[in-house]
Amino acid sequence: MSTDFDIQRIELMDDASVEAMKRLGGPGRLQMLNDLTMAGRLLMAARVKEQNPTWSSEQVAAEVARRLRDAAA
Repeated sequence: MSTDFDIQRIELMDDASVEAMKRLGGPGRLQMLNDLTMAGRLLMAARVKEQNPTWSSEQVAAEVARRLRDAAA
C-alpha cells in the first residue's frame, strides 16, 4: 500500500451527507465511528476464525489486535 498522499484521490462528501453529519452532532458522530469500528473488528474476527477454526477466542482476539496494531504502523 502506497503511503504517498495524492490530493486527487480524496472524495468529498455530498451536501446531503454533510448535513446529516451536522445533525448527528459530535456525540452522534463518535457513536457512529465506534459502531463502525466494532463492526470492522467483528468482521475481522470472523475471518480470522474462518481461517483458523481450531483457535480459541483468546487466540482470535490476539490476532485481531495484532492485525490492527500492525495496520496502524
